[in-house]
This record gives sequence, C-alpha cells and structure tokens, in this order.
Amino acid sequence: MESSVRKIEKLYIYEIAGTVTARSGDLATSFLGSWCEGEFSYLFFSECAGEVIEQILERNPHCRLVSKTEMDYDQWEPADALKPFEIPPLSFLPAWMEGATDSMTILLDPGVVFGAGTHHTTRSCLELLVFLMKSEHISRVIDLGTGTGILALAAARMGATDVIAVDNNSLAVETAERNSALNHLEDRIRCVQGDAVDYREVEADLTLANLILSELQRMFVPGAQFCSRWYILSGLNGTEVRTFRDSIQGLPFRVVQQVMDNLWFTLLLEQVQFS
Repeated sequence: MESSVRKIEKLYIYEIAGTVTARSGDLATSFLGSWCEGEFSYLFFSECAGEVIEQILERNPHCRLVSKTEMDYDQWEPADALKPFEIPPLSFLPAWMEGATDSMTILLDPGVVFGAGTHHTTRSCLELLVFLMKSEHISRVIDLGTGTGILALAAARMGATDVIAVDNNSLAVETAERNSALNHLEDRIRCVQGDAVDYREVEADLTLANLILSELQRMFVPGAQFCSRWYILSGLNGTEVRTFRDSIQGLPFRVVQQVMDNLWFTLLLEQVQFS
C-alpha cells in the first residue's frame, strides 16, 4: 500500500505573544496547526513561513513574535517512535510508510501531537484495551486525553461502535479527527475539545484516561458519579501509583490488573455493583 500522507521532514515553530487560532490548512499548505498555552500561541509549519507570520502579525497588532525554532522532525518525534509495531491483533503503521494492511491495521499520522504509540503508558493502555475487549462486550468508549487518537482508534478497530475522543488541546482534536478519517472510522469516533472531568458522568462501557496524576485525582473524588463499568488509567510514574490507589480507597472500584513498564504504571479498574 502506498499512502498519500507524506512524512514531515522539517519543523518551523513560531512562538507568538498573544492568541492566534487557526486550523491546519487555513494559512498555508505548510501549516500544520497551532495551540495556545497561557498568553502564548505556537504555530507549526513544515516550511519556513516568515511571510505568513508577518501577515498574521499585521492582522493582529496586539501580538508579537517571540521566537522562531527550526528543527528536523526527528528531533520532535524521534525516528524510533515512528516505526511499525504490533499489539496483536492490532498493527500500527506510520501513515506515510508502505505496507500491507487489513481490517486490524491502524494508520497513524502524529503530526506534532503526542501519541505515536511508543511511550510505555500508551503501549500498556493498548495491551489492557485488547485484553479487556477480547473478553467483554465494549460498545461505547470515552478516551480522555486522546492526543493523536491512537487509543480511540484501537477501541474502534476492536469493535467499539461509539467512541468519544476528548482532549483540551485543539490541535490534538484536529489530529485525532484526521487519523479517524485516515482509517475510515469517522462514523465511529467523535472528537471533541474539552476537560476530562466534564466527561466523568457520560455513560460508557469503558473510559480510557492516559493523563497525569493530578488530572486523575481531579476525576476520582469522593461523591462523584462514575458512569463506566471499566476504566483503563495511566500516566502514573514511580510512587504515584500508590498515591493514586490510596486516594481511591473507599470509591467503588476494584483493581483488576496493574501493569508496570519502565516504572510507568497502568491500571485496569472495574466499578463494583455497576448497573
């Protein structure tokens, strides 16, 4: 199979003081997307875009260019992170590589968003997702902190028919949408921008959350209503897993599995007496 997606070779990152929002393709064919952090915006291009940035600043006089960074794409996404891999029965293939595909293949174009599939937490989430969906009927899934959408894509490939992929980063949502379309799964996956806590009470068979400890603690608090039977949680490093497990004592969950990979921990929880 020859893909129409081409690997990014160079990255040009423009840091701008002020808020500038745009979707990929809005500014130039080389524009990859943008995100905002605090009072700063970061615009990503695959080619030098000095003239485009000048035009943006002319239209937004309240903004100013802070810095420009040029780097090889492999410095952003290491080459080792962009290789085919398998979590049987799933196969993952960078979207620009040629290779045989079937109904369990997932094509992935990470762009400039986290989630190429090689991080220990992502791999462990995928392994537990496959383990669970081989034995349980999982139709509706919520993926919190979706990034590139890799876990949402895996859930859909494993048979989930209604997947909500959530991220608070607009560029991550856009990237997940693009990957859903690339895999012809846009009829099963809905990508939305939002706060993970706001989706705690949305009914689902499974909630996936590859987040940091503080975000997981925001979700799992006494008195909260939990509306999934199953939870796969990750992003816990070192002693954080004990901190988190202590914090959910008294909540209606049992730990079905705990997986460790290079001191990163992933938990499979079942909500007891779930109806």
